[in-house]
Order: sequence, then C-alpha cells, then structure tokens
Amino acid sequence: MRYTGRVLTGNDARCQRHILSNERRMNSNDQTWDKDEADALIERMKLAEDHVFRSEENIARLCSVIANRTSWIMQSMYGERFGLTVLGWRILAILGSQAPLPAKTIAEMVATDQVTISRAIDQLSIKKLIRRRVDPSDRRRQLIRLSDRGVEAYRQIIPLFIAAEDALLSPLSASEAAELRRLLTIVTKRAEARLSENTPWQEVLTEFGSPAKNAD
Repeated sequence: MRYTGRVLTGNDARCQRHILSNERRMNSNDQTWDKDEADALIERMKLAEDHVFRSEENIARLCSVIANRTSWIMQSMYGERFGLTVLGWRILAILGSQAPLPAKTIAEMVATDQVTISRAIDQLSIKKLIRRRVDPSDRRRQLIRLSDRGVEAYRQIIPLFIAAEDALLSPLSASEAAELRRLLTIVTKRAEARLSENTPWQEVLTEFGSPAKNAD
C-alpha cells in the first residue's frame, strides 16, 4: 500500500483517516513506503521556524520522567536486595498478580520485544525467582509464574512501590487521583492500539500530523 503524502483537510481528511484505518486493519502486514514520499511527508510536516515546541509539556516526556524517577527509588532497593533490573522487577510485578503467563503476553504488557523479555526471564530463572512449565493447552510454549522466592521478593518490594506512587499522588485529592488514573488508562490503551512496534511512523504522521499545528 502506498500513500502520496498529500495532506488533506476537513471532510477529505476525515475520509482519508477512515480509509487508512480500514486498510490498516485489512492489510496491516503489507504496508510499504516509498522513500521519496516519506521525505516529502517529513518536509510538509516539518516544524515552522517560528514555532517553539515545549518538550516539558509533552505527555510522553512527562510519563518517562515519572517512570524513571520511580525506577531510581525502586531499583536502589530491589537491585541491592535481589539483584533485579528495572525490567526484571516489571516482570515480577506482573507475575505477582496475573500469573501464569506466556513470555509473549508479558512482552506485550511491558511493551518490550520478546528477545529482551526472554533474556530477562532467563535471568529471573537463574535467580530462582520464577518457575516455568509447559502450557498444557499448547506444548510449544511455557507458562511462567513466581517461585516461592519470587513471591517473597514481590511481598517485600510492593510496599515501596505503593509508597512511591502515593508520594507522586500526594498533591492530588482522591477524586483527582482517580481521574488521573482513568485518563492515563485511556491514553495507555490508545498507545497500545495505535503506537505498536509494528506501526509505521509514516502512518502516524500521515493520519495525525498536520502542518496547521506548526503555525499555532
């Protein structure tokens, strides 16, 4: 599937987005992009010279700062006590409430490729924090759950995780915190649906980008 990169507005733009959405669902694995078209698309969407992009207000950056600062506090505890990495803890946290799970599902939940997840799972196995067994419904894959040692690590780490979250939310009222969770859940689901590792960047820029925004 090829796109000319022509920027549409109004009803034409909405129609084009509808077409793109349908084609993506029908043919998501057969998208090719011409380099000249991609270059032209970038040029049309390029930030205007007089436009100032405020990175400090960017949602992705804000979420990244929150995640990084929380991880710094967390890792100073679980890294020292259990030799865990940030990814190792994220896997442990998921398995603490949703096990048993296959590696593919874990990879999707932490938005990381399966190769990286497999290596992290191997490390957790070496540390005897998880157990693996063959899935009785599909013997080609393994199901992963916490070992007794993993459960104990989980029970020791979670209180700090909760305390760190409470520290983040302390300036908010209970209703504000609940609303923030609701909105972040919506945005996270949207990210999972529209910004997957298989989504071409050209598709996102074509569907959601607009030269008009650059002049705001």
